This record gives sequence, C-alpha cells and structure tokens, in this order.
Amino acid sequence: VGAIAPQYRAVLVVLNTDDVALVEHRGVSLLDAAIFGPVRQPVRDVMVGGSWKIRDGHHDGEQDALAGYRATLRQLLQ
Repeated sequence: VGAIAPQYRAVLVVLNTDDVALVEHRGVSLLDAAIFGPVRQPVRDVMVGGSWKIRDGHHDGEQDALAGYRATLRQLLQ
C-alpha cells in the first residue's frame, strides 16, 4: 500500500470525465462529483494487480452477472 512499485499491489481507477456530470470538474471537485453527483457511469477503467478488470466501462463478466441478477430477481418477485 502506498506505492506503485514492484511487489506492491496496485489498484488504479480511471474516472469517466466524458460523463455529463463530471465534464467540467477538476481536482477534489471531480472526486466529489463522481461520488455524490448524479453520475451514471463515473468509472471508465479499473486495474487490479496489473490486470485490467474494467475497460471503457465494461467488465468481462458483466453479461453473466446481469443474467444471474435478473434470474434471481425473477424468482424473488414470483
């Protein structure tokens, strides 16, 4: 924790500054707007331990997760 160097586990988050709610924010204002503002998709990319987990707002397993969520919701609402 606390460095980007060999033997440190890095987690990098890239915010989506093209989101309408973030477009003119900078610095602390940008982070505040991403957390508390009316942002639809604040995160563009996420890297964990040197591997990209989210690219351009999409996770490789998002379709499977959505299908599982929908199936579970369908069962709960019956």
